[in-house]
Formats: sequence, C-alpha cells, structure tokens
Amino acid sequence: MDAMDAREKRLLNRLKEYEEKVRTVEQMADYLTNDKHLIILDCMMEGMSYRSISDHLGINRNKIRDMKNDVLCQICQKCHELQDLKREKSYA
Repeated sequence: MDAMDAREKRLLNRLKEYEEKVRTVEQMADYLTNDKHLIILDCMMEGMSYRSISDHLGINRNKIRDMKNDVLCQICQKCHELQDLKREKSYA
C-alpha cells in the first residue's frame, strides 16, 4: 500500500466502495420474492440493457423499466425498515 501513488490509492478506494455497494444490492436481493424481479436485477447487475433484458424475458422494454422501478422500491423500503430496526435497538 505504501508503494502506491495517490491515483492508485484513490482507484483502490473507489473499487472497494463499488464492491461494498454490489454486496449490499446482492444482500437486498434476498428480500425480493418475484422471480422475474430477481432475473431483472441479475441481468442489470451483469450490465445488460433494457432491450437485451426484454429480449431475454420476452417482455416489453417499458414493462422492464416498470419492473425495475418496483425492484428499487422494494429494496429501498427494506433498507428503511432495517434502518428503523437499528435505530430502535440503539435506543433500547
């Protein structure tokens, strides 16, 4: 780590942040119950476009977009619930 210059350290830190974000999204995927939502999330994590996901599932691109928004809403809702639980435990 000492041999790295400032640019390399910054890039390494950015990589670690991305890895943490990916881990968090993958953990949140455990709370999704709809199989198509899971498939869409997996495809998006692989970098697939709306068009390629729609071809893969045989669903309209607009429907894919709507389903992605549903996935994000479910994940955000679960994040808020978990934060509320942590907050309640810290007061106890």
